[in-house]
Amino acid sequence: MTAIASVADGAAPAPAPAPPWAADAAYAARTLEAEPGSARLAREFAAATLRDWGLRERSADVELVAHEFVVNAMAHGLDPVWSEPPPHPVIVSMFRDGDALLCAAFDPGVRRPRPAPHSAEPSTLADAGRGLQLVAAVSDIWGWTLPGPEGKAVWAAFCSAPSLPYSLADRLTTVAEVFTGSCDPCLVVAA
Repeated sequence: MTAIASVADGAAPAPAPAPPWAADAAYAARTLEAEPGSARLAREFAAATLRDWGLRERSADVELVAHEFVVNAMAHGLDPVWSEPPPHPVIVSMFRDGDALLCAAFDPGVRRPRPAPHSAEPSTLADAGRGLQLVAAVSDIWGWTLPGPEGKAVWAAFCSAPSLPYSLADRLTTVAEVFTGSCDPCLVVAA
């Protein structure tokens, strides 16, 4: 009843403490609707997950990537081809294996990401065109899954390695099977 009273008074209830198993969790996900504020919620989800996992070292980079992925998913991944609501909204997922991290966003879109060419510099006044360039700059490796019948994933790894660790790739493809409807998801690494 206290939480209801505090909400009625205009104050948000205090967040519930993280469950004791959260520090050892290897996967976390958050569903986001297509509405203003979803990119901010993705950033907050990434920060809270990394805090719970005790991995704050690259928090700013991971938060930026989660934010950019959701901005792109809202702008390009919610294709107007769905005659009914899409099979799922945007889902932000975090995978962990030791100090290696992977952030992925799943959306129901069928279009592949189209990063701006490295030679193309967006205008300093442009309000778009830098998102995937930022992802490439702050992550160690990034890419996407080929679109399946129910969408695709765009992902970025933070692993201080030139390739995606097998354990993270395996988990990503397993989850991608569920969210994209592809029985054999193919991971594409951005050049």
